[in-house]
Amino acid sequence: MQIKKIILFFVILILSLGLTACKKEIKSLILFNHYPITSKNVLDNSTLFKTDERIYFVYMTKKNLQTPDIRIKIYKLTEHNDFNSYGDMIYSNDFRLKKGEINYFTDYIVMHSAGSYRMHVYKKDYLWKPDAIADFKVVGR
Repeated sequence: MQIKKIILFFVILILSLGLTACKKEIKSLILFNHYPITSKNVLDNSTLFKTDERIYFVYMTKKNLQTPDIRIKIYKLTEHNDFNSYGDMIYSNDFRLKKGEINYFTDYIVMHSAGSYRMHVYKKDYLWKPDAIADFKVVGR
């Protein structure tokens, strides 16, 4: 009888831990915009752009980064890519964050061909896993 209670306790414990809906906390993100990023339009996120148009983006973190260096990579996706695959890398560059801006970085890119793209931002001391990932799409004019 005692063993049944212990087994029942462990089954309930495993089920409660496995079925609880814990939300993953967002620590960093990438937002895109048609206009230069300011404090007034930072939340006007857009993911659809035209070819040869400036695509402004901001990478933001909740906490200040330990290292002032980041790496940005952009991949062109095909119809066979899912969220966990990368696609063809078309852009990669390293950036040093300004001294007072070590929890965000803003810049722009221009895509010359239509397609679906994925941006990855890496902390320079942690290059094997992206810190933030965001998708955007570019259509012809």
